[in-house]
Amino acid sequence: MASPHGITNVILRELFPVICPLETYLEEHLGPSLGLVDSKDPEEFKHLVTTTLVGINPASNKPNPNKPELDKYRVAPTELVLNESMDLEDVIERALRMTAAQRKVVENVFSGGYLKSNDQPWIPGDPIEKFQHNPNVEYIRSPPWSTLLNRVGEDMMLHLFTSTSLFRALANSNFIQLTGIPLSDMSGFRGTASRKVFLPPRSDPKKRPASTLDQEPASDNTVSISPNVHTSTNDVQRPSKRRKIESKKRKRLHKQNESQKRKRPNEEVENKEQSSRDVENKAQSSKDVESKEQSSKDVENKEQPNKDGNKKKTKDQLPYITTSRSRVFYYRQVHTDTGILRNSLISSTEFSPSPHGQSASTSKPPQSLSNVDELMKYMFPKQYPSQPPNSKLQHPWRLRKMRDLVENMLRLNNQCQYMILLRYYCPIEVIDMLRHTPEEYKNIPLKHLPVCGTSFEEVTSYVHAVVKKVIPLEMFGSVENRTIILRAMTRFIRLRKYENMSLQYMIQGFKTSQCEWLKDSRLGQNQHRVRHTPPSASKKQKEIANEFATFYVTETSHQRNKISYYRHDLWKLLTAPAIETLKANMFRRMDQREVMMCRRMYAGLRLLPKKSQGLRPIINLSRKSPRLVNGSSVWRMTTMNKQLEDPHLVLSCELEPQSFATSSSSPGMNELYGRIKAVREKLVDLSSSDLPKLFMVKLDIQKCFDSVKQDKVLEVMQEALKDNHYIIKKGTKVFLSNGKIIAKPLSKATRSNGGRSFMDIADQHADSSCHAIFTDKIIHHDRSRKEVIDMVKSHITGNIIQLGKHFYRQFTGIPQGSVLSPALCRLYYDDMEDNLLADLTKGDDSALLRLADDFLFISRNKSKAIAFLERMSGGLSEYNCTINKEKTIINFPYVLRDGTNVTTREDGEFPYCGLLLHTRTLEIRTDYSRYHEGEIRNTLTISRARRGGKSIVLKMKSGMQFPCKMMFSDTSFNSWSRVMLNIYQNLYFCAMKLHAYCQELHLDPTTRHLLHPSALPSIVDEIFDACYGLLKNGCRSAVGVKVGARFGVPRDHLVWLGANAFCLALPKTSFYRPLRTHLQKKILNNKPKSNYFRRVMMSAVRDPRNKIMDDITYQLPSTLVSPPASSMSSKPKSDAY
Repeated sequence: MASPHGITNVILRELFPVICPLETYLEEHLGPSLGLVDSKDPEEFKHLVTTTLVGINPASNKPNPNKPELDKYRVAPTELVLNESMDLEDVIERALRMTAAQRKVVENVFSGGYLKSNDQPWIPGDPIEKFQHNPNVEYIRSPPWSTLLNRVGEDMMLHLFTSTSLFRALANSNFIQLTGIPLSDMSGFRGTASRKVFLPPRSDPKKRPASTLDQEPASDNTVSISPNVHTSTNDVQRPSKRRKIESKKRKRLHKQNESQKRKRPNEEVENKEQSSRDVENKAQSSKDVESKEQSSKDVENKEQPNKDGNKKKTKDQLPYITTSRSRVFYYRQVHTDTGILRNSLISSTEFSPSPHGQSASTSKPPQSLSNVDELMKYMFPKQYPSQPPNSKLQHPWRLRKMRDLVENMLRLNNQCQYMILLRYYCPIEVIDMLRHTPEEYKNIPLKHLPVCGTSFEEVTSYVHAVVKKVIPLEMFGSVENRTIILRAMTRFIRLRKYENMSLQYMIQGFKTSQCEWLKDSRLGQNQHRVRHTPPSASKKQKEIANEFATFYVTETSHQRNKISYYRHDLWKLLTAPAIETLKANMFRRMDQREVMMCRRMYAGLRLLPKKSQGLRPIINLSRKSPRLVNGSSVWRMTTMNKQLEDPHLVLSCELEPQSFATSSSSPGMNELYGRIKAVREKLVDLSSSDLPKLFMVKLDIQKCFDSVKQDKVLEVMQEALKDNHYIIKKGTKVFLSNGKIIAKPLSKATRSNGGRSFMDIADQHADSSCHAIFTDKIIHHDRSRKEVIDMVKSHITGNIIQLGKHFYRQFTGIPQGSVLSPALCRLYYDDMEDNLLADLTKGDDSALLRLADDFLFISRNKSKAIAFLERMSGGLSEYNCTINKEKTIINFPYVLRDGTNVTTREDGEFPYCGLLLHTRTLEIRTDYSRYHEGEIRNTLTISRARRGGKSIVLKMKSGMQFPCKMMFSDTSFNSWSRVMLNIYQNLYFCAMKLHAYCQELHLDPTTRHLLHPSALPSIVDEIFDACYGLLKNGCRSAVGVKVGARFGVPRDHLVWLGANAFCLALPKTSFYRPLRTHLQKKILNNKPKSNYFRRVMMSAVRDPRNKIMDDITYQLPSTLVSPPASSMSSKPKSDAY
């Protein structure tokens, strides 16, 4: 959206059919000669009328006795009688009485916090009650609004307050709603539901923009934004297009119209149009036309295109039916003696064959259906409509042959020895440790944990063997069809954590004509092919997912999105020592009576394999509770993290005022960069020349959350709460994410004395947002200091964990999955620093940084660095603090007093939390060495949907979030050579990920069509634009402005670096030929003109530190790449600059 005044917001354009500046709206209804703005007016008034937007909702045009109509004041400007002594307070009070609700709900943002006594139309003198403070009303009471009242009159002001939605402009094209229905409550946009938005294409100067009257209103599901602006209220309501009539019906109507013309040739035009409409209505309601169209009714609903020319999405279309993989992860099952699941679909159905000589319909009485029939109803739920309980089950004609196959499948299932197949196809390499006693193998499993996992090939072989043993070949119809399904299962097994598969992708190439059981037996030998939709999506999801319940499926802490498979018997053996250790050191078992008396939500625990030896306990405090039934009512308990939302907001409020120079803890990477910059400024003041070598110590707390003392952290938390009362303010933030409009709650806690209003909160968030709309829900409630303390104490000392069938109470440490844990850790270790490390960290030549449990000590004095290392290595018993000596790193040679050797890094760059800090200048670079051990494709999430190729740009943009942070591009902190190197390595890494993504799509013949080589140039251009926008907006964020960050790299320099990076990273194959031609043009057209920048950028491309990229695995072996000429397995060749 654009406007003459440069106001842009694509979200408001989609939610309102009419959106325009306030000045344009008033001049249209009161006349252009109104003279709304005068040259002598104050700037505040000019800013008000030019930047405030007015949105008109079609629902607001309905007649309402409480609201003025536009026709009342649609007169010439000379006829207006303006009262110079109008009182703005009277107008506001009248508008509040007209829009206030009878209940304490927000029906209008303007009247939120006000309550009227009855639900009758407003009468002068009716009382109104104020129960909440409304900052929107306070803002409207400012002097510019009084000036506006004197210019437009009372009726127009009442109309603006009661019948329109006003939006005040904030920074970065953000707005806050002042009046109207809250955006999240508007029809067609509920809560966190999302709507697809396509950004407008770049305007073509040769094409004339379309008129605003020709634009169609946005649809409910998919909307297309036009670059034009709605500035007229005439297109608030527009008649929808008449649906096109089918060809046969159109011919019938044409003949009827011709006959009508011959009967009445001299009829007037109006009568002709009326008769044509009558004939059309009769034709549409005629029974013979309806009978012909009834058979294709469902097809028309699916194939009916929307206004963009694309087919509408329906639930029955195969590309939009995806598998449910959530049930696969972290699933523990109980098996039978043969190895099959006890509660799986097949095992829960007992095999009861039909008596010999009896058909399926007569083998059992109607009162108790056979188990085969029950299984048939589960397999094909859409083919069996609901029937009375004692009625005879009627099988559809398509499934009469299938019943015998299902009966045979149950027989094969009972005969199959699953455990023997599992031991044969998935053997345990370290089988000797199974023969040890529990005391002997306590430490053995953790050492062999990576080896104990089952490979993808072994899992695939087991699943294929089970399918061939249990499911008859006649169900698939042919060997080719079974191969297609087995191949889909293989792909499903290899999916990463966040990937998914559509049903169309799984059955692509499946021929239903080869399935004999689908053919109609009533036709005899002259049977024809019967078109049949494959089995329902729910059956396919269970059929594939239940095969994996033989394994425990989980991700690991070091392999990112790659999942690992463990046999259930082996996983139980591996985790038994860890669970026993947790029960002995952290948990105390509760009896059933204690659990019932607590009446609170419990948490589940799972163990995550770590890179080193051991397992990490993960407590899920956001899990949904099971459904609770009490008579006819069914409900769920609120999750624990949801209950702790208010204490979390209060603790965040107390931690916000900490400055970069006074505190060492950082809640995020941006705050960490602010503290690094403050440390360098402090150290630079002590040195007249360049910084000397800095001595650094990096260490990690062992079991950070589990080692926290509960009584100590509660004591520290009580001291941190300074105020007796806190106000929780709630609103919503509507923003654009990946082309979708999303509404999320925005909540903040403020102190009761001198707290910020929601407008101040919106102003703060506007610095780090773009094209967002903030709405104050006027839902405020208080929390006393005692309430917060009691809630936190109850959570820490009464955390209930479920392990198997028993419940345990955690008596030490704080839960890792709690929303309070990061804030409590910050307070806990801040107190430890003030009491035990102040003598080392408060000096002018030393500083301490901390992100979560990672400490970084920086000093110009080597003796202080050694003292800090020795003190932390000895442990701080008062806080139960012990460091992990294996993860300790220093940049100077030293051996601890106990003889332990510490890892030393003396190459001039020091690693810390994914960063590389220069040991003299503290300049920052990304640490890509963390990608050396795993493959880069484990960081990807491949989309294999029908339009999976279009998601590449979104995947690349999400991967650039961290390398594009302001700490890497701030030219006021880093040198130009360091900034250019960071940009080049970032885009080089992005090119490696793009190549890995393309390889994944081209490995599978069914997904090669998703990405064409001709589309790569536009994809790379979008990546360059996204990278430049992230780098530029990062320095403009709230933290960036606070630390004084600057980004001065021109866009053509970034494109030149990116083009060289992609040329060097991508292999020289025919697939990338169009892209290479495009990149060569980019290199020639964006050459730096300055000799200095030419040398700096050339040195960034040829920097020896780029060799770190060679150790990252991002290409598949040649044996795994598909054989066509567009194969992408050859090594890259240097042809860049």
